[in-house]
Amino acid sequence: MIRNLLASDKTGTAKVEKDTLNALQRFFGKKDISFNELDYSNLKKFEAYCISRGNRESSIAIRMRTLRSVFNQAIRNQVITEKQYPFRHYKISKLKESGKKEYLNEEEIEKLKKYEPKDEKLSFAKDMFLFSYYARGINFLDLIKLEKKFLNIDRINYIRSKTGVPVSFKINDYARNIMEKYKSEDSSKFIFNIMNTEKPTQIYLKNRSKKVLTYYVNMQLKEIMKELQIKKNISYYCARHSFATVLKFNNISIETIREALGQKDIKSTLSYLNSLPDNKLDKIIDEVLK
Repeated sequence: MIRNLLASDKTGTAKVEKDTLNALQRFFGKKDISFNELDYSNLKKFEAYCISRGNRESSIAIRMRTLRSVFNQAIRNQVITEKQYPFRHYKISKLKESGKKEYLNEEEIEKLKKYEPKDEKLSFAKDMFLFSYYARGINFLDLIKLEKKFLNIDRINYIRSKTGVPVSFKINDYARNIMEKYKSEDSSKFIFNIMNTEKPTQIYLKNRSKKVLTYYVNMQLKEIMKELQIKKNISYYCARHSFATVLKFNNISIETIREALGQKDIKSTLSYLNSLPDNKLDKIIDEVLK
C-alpha cells in the first residue's frame, strides 16, 4: 500500500502509513507481523504502548484508522477473512480524536500583531501565521501554491488540496501587506516567493512545505510565544484552529465555520473547535435568559 501511494505522489498518506508500520514493528520487536497477531488484545496493548511513548490520542487514532483501512483492503482483496477483523470490538471512537487544540484567542492575536521581531526569520514566521489566520486558516501547502491568477481585485479564490472544496476569501489590509512583503518576481506565476521552481511536482511541494514550516516557521513561533509569555505549543497549523475557534466564540454557526474552512462535513469542523470558556458561556446564557 505504501509503494502504491508513493507511486501516486500521495506522499503525505504514505508517510502516515509508514509511521504506523514503524510503530507496530517497534511494538512487536520484529519486522514481519501477521494479521492474526493484530487481534483486540494486541490492539489495546499497542494503544497503551503508544501512550507510554508520549503519543497524543489524536495521533494514536490516526494510526488505528490506518490499520483499520489496511484490514478492510485485505478483506476486499481476499488476503484475510472477516473473522480476522478486530475492529468490531476495538472502537477507535473511544479515543479522544479531536483532543485539545491549541489556538490563540483574540487578545493573543493582538499581542502577536504588535510583536516586533528582531530578525527576518521571526518576522517571516509571524507573518505566515497571521496570513493564515486572516485567510480563513489556509494550510501552508495551499499558501505556497497560490497563483496570481487566483487574485480577483480584493479576493483570492482557490481549491483546497486536501478536500477539493473551493474557497474564496477577502484580502484585508493586513494580509495584503504580507503578500506585498513576500511577493514573487513579476515573471513568477505564484503569489509568494517561497518556491524555487515554476513547475513543482507533488513531491517537491510536500518537501518544500515541510522544510519551510519546520525550520523557518514553527521553530520561530516557539521563540515568539516564549517572548510574548504565551504558554501554548503554537505552530503554523494553530492559525487554522485560532480562526475557527474565534468564530465560534463570537457565536458564528458551525455550518458557516465549516464553509469558511472549506471542509466537506460538520464532523471535520468540530475537530477544529475548542470548548467555550466558562466566562464566555456564561455571557451567552445571560444574554438569552436576561
